[in-house]
Amino acid sequence: MVAVTLKNITKYYNDVLALDNISFEAESSQITVLLGPSGCGKTTTLKIIAGFLVPDKGEIFFDDELVNGLPPQERNIGFVFQNIALFPHLTVYDNIAFGLEVRRWDREEIDARVYELLHLLRLDGLEKRYPRELSGGQQQRVGLARALAPKPNVLLLDEPLSSLDANLRESLKFEIQRIQRETKVTAIYVTHDLAEAFSIGDKIVVMNNGSIIQKGSPIDIYFNPKNRFVAEFLRISNFIKGVITKKEDKYATLKTAHGNIFKVRMSQKDIESLSVGDSVIFLLMPVDLKISLEPPSSGNILKGKIKAISYEAFYFTITVSTEEGDLRVVSMSKELLKQLKLDMQIFLSFSEDVPRVINES
Repeated sequence: MVAVTLKNITKYYNDVLALDNISFEAESSQITVLLGPSGCGKTTTLKIIAGFLVPDKGEIFFDDELVNGLPPQERNIGFVFQNIALFPHLTVYDNIAFGLEVRRWDREEIDARVYELLHLLRLDGLEKRYPRELSGGQQQRVGLARALAPKPNVLLLDEPLSSLDANLRESLKFEIQRIQRETKVTAIYVTHDLAEAFSIGDKIVVMNNGSIIQKGSPIDIYFNPKNRFVAEFLRISNFIKGVITKKEDKYATLKTAHGNIFKVRMSQKDIESLSVGDSVIFLLMPVDLKISLEPPSSGNILKGKIKAISYEAFYFTITVSTEEGDLRVVSMSKELLKQLKLDMQIFLSFSEDVPRVINES
């Protein structure tokens, strides 16, 4: 399979800047996820890779081959659209075989490839059915089989699960990952769904307003968001502002606008670039905060009141109102949750080693 590299891609729609000089590489045989809010440029990027749109500036490479001038049919890509768009008058078999017939494959080869994909995508026995006779998940798997049929070098997926219900999305995202691992096709996957992105992505490219904000592995991005936008988009947004009052070794003492004093560890880069008197903002992940009913004996401590308790899949999120604003805490402790009530006064604590200083913008 091939690696896909974008270099300095810029795209305008009339006078509106859709993509602003973006560059990234989708490594061979991996899944690269383009993640961001609606309108950030994800689908435009995908269509430029496919050849459906022409960039105003920049270059697209498949390995070392410049493909800017190639039409879609010569790029050897498979494209899975948000709207599955199966041919309603064709059977499952004929939908999958369609692209191969256009490419004039031999009938024996077509037959072998279709049945290979029916088995790979767990569609055995459905080849004679029409799209109207399939469930939403089955239709989506047929669409994926159709895209994979010509053995593309690059598979492009534009929010392929957005029209499905939650349970189908949960199961199909792992099916897509399994199929990609088995076929080893280079995949570029567009979504605004965090669970999809972090479940299946080998690499994540976070976009906003036509620009790339951060790129890296799911773990790197989740635990080290570059700035406030990334942290808020990932819904790990506990932020506290403070002023550096003291620096010692790898730690800084911060004083907030409400008079709270916190000691936090900083990176070597921050220690070297920041001075006493500088204002900073630091991030606390919901898993960094610990709730207790009595004042802890050590660590950085805040007092607050329970504002909300919500159940989210396999854990609880507790929103706590403090002097420094509302902070979110994640817990899986049934014993603790039995003791918590709305408006109850509690204490939050966090280790001096967990906050991360981040950029405001």
